[in-house]
Amino acid sequence: MKKIAMFSMGTRGDIQPYIILSKEIIKCGFEVTFGSHPCWRELIENEGIIFEDVGPDMDIDKETAIIRGKNPNPLMSILKTANFIFRIIQVSTEDIYKICDGKDLIVVTHSQMGAVEAEVLGIPTVNVTLQTEMISKKLKKKTFFEKIIGYVIAKYMAKPYNKIHKTYNLKPVK
Repeated sequence: MKKIAMFSMGTRGDIQPYIILSKEIIKCGFEVTFGSHPCWRELIENEGIIFEDVGPDMDIDKETAIIRGKNPNPLMSILKTANFIFRIIQVSTEDIYKICDGKDLIVVTHSQMGAVEAEVLGIPTVNVTLQTEMISKKLKKKTFFEKIIGYVIAKYMAKPYNKIHKTYNLKPVK
């Protein structure tokens, strides 16, 4: 049986679509291990999916709501929330590596959790981004403001992954 690890980090809205995807993959005869916040263990295991803890045990919905509440500017709210999630991913790289080890495929989501560890282990990855706002639109002409925001966000998002890359002596990403 082929073994797949899938990771999603965030609120229930980030987790639920991947639970459905995991269940469909299991129906096709694959074993799926889902890595996420410990607070989602019961939700995921109740669906018959193998669960592995990633990061500290906390009410992630509450924690991200607090971050958003402190930042009335929507862009800053998104960046601060992303930074919070990326810090969890960064400090959890050892756990993520262990979950990936021995798998045949790693499914990464918009957070890219597991991608670096899969690269180190030589395991293929599939990026399944279900949040449409996270999918780039190459053919759409961007305004100057959109280009600036995209540059800032890309640079901001690469930072924690480059720390993980450094852990494994990989070249930084841009």
